[in-house]
Amino acid sequence: MLLQDAETRADAHDPRRLLMERSVAGRMGVTLPASDVPPQPLPDAALLRDDLELPEVREG
Repeated sequence: MLLQDAETRADAHDPRRLLMERSVAGRMGVTLPASDVPPQPLPDAALLRDDLELPEVREG
């Protein structure tokens, strides 16, 4: 299992692969600094989407 994980990581970092090919499920993409503005309420749930197929890649 560890060898397969290492191969997945190596494939994900190959710069010749497309961004969607480098995606690894569950990966966080950015580290954001602390917010310096007051929190705002989210828009109505009917306006939000959760069906976007965005890549899951690491920062850097």
